[in-house]
Amino acid sequence: MTRDCLTGTAKRLAPQQAPVPRPVSVVFSALNEAGTIEPALRSLLALDYPDLEIIAINDRSTDDTGVTRYRLDELRKAHRMQTTGSKPPRQSSKA
Repeated sequence: MTRDCLTGTAKRLAPQQAPVPRPVSVVFSALNEAGTIEPALRSLLALDYPDLEIIAINDRSTDDTGVTRYRLDELRKAHRMQTTGSKPPRQSSKA
């Protein structure tokens, strides 16, 4: 069952009309987060969502945030290739 948000009436969805997941982008910036960025990115990569884009921005960190983020970028590329088949990975912002 789904409810029409304008009229409040309930509608029953037929099995063949199941909603298609919409693309989701997660964008975050990190400033001197070397100790927390790896677990955060691994947690996002572990999400089982069909069209998830993760954009991690290194906001002029003076610690190893950028090094960790770029190292995990390779993991992200491998993950995308495994989960999306022949679809090429999306580009992430490199700041």
